[in-house]
Amino acid sequence: MKINIKNNSTDKPMKIQILRNFLVFCQEFSPLKKSINIVFVDRTDTPIYEGMYLIETKNYTPIELVNKISQIWVDEFSKQRKIPCTEKEVSVMSNTFISRNPNLNSIL
Repeated sequence: MKINIKNNSTDKPMKIQILRNFLVFCQEFSPLKKSINIVFVDRTDTPIYEGMYLIETKNYTPIELVNKISQIWVDEFSKQRKIPCTEKEVSVMSNTFISRNPNLNSIL
């Protein structure tokens, strides 16, 4: 399984790198079976295709983005594995990463 990441955002490189690190963490935490495409963008008015997720990075803190990506990841995990998942899984994933990276919001 591969996570294809494309950065079309003009956001800070350090913020984008944190999100890349989080996606690696997600794959280790709850591995997906099929590849997905993640595109970081400034605005989400771009057309999307199946298996593609646009993540708007502008005007969001790293913690808000970690929470958003967690939701997307758990939904995709649930869909691919045909296992019902709840908000608890989303919280566990995001909170585990945040607890390991306590200075996330200092990178704005």
